[in-house]
Amino acid sequence: MHAPIIAASALPKSTGVEPNAEMIRIGGRATAVIKGTVSDGPMEFYVFGSGNTAAAVMLTGHNTTAMAERLIQSVTIGSK
Repeated sequence: MHAPIIAASALPKSTGVEPNAEMIRIGGRATAVIKGTVSDGPMEFYVFGSGNTAAAVMLTGHNTTAMAERLIQSVTIGSK
């Protein structure tokens, strides 16, 4: 799976967070996540996809990171 490589290379360097991705499952979807702390509090960076399509989502703050699983489960990746 390429998600950890994509996550490590796409994480903005300005976060100052070490890009060590771990794989988790959210709603049956394999997802790479990098967690750390930034000036606004906790930060979580997710990469997930389907086929040749990947989505990256960075969330910061306690309230936002608490919604991560619901947000990722709501994303639909379609193909033509």
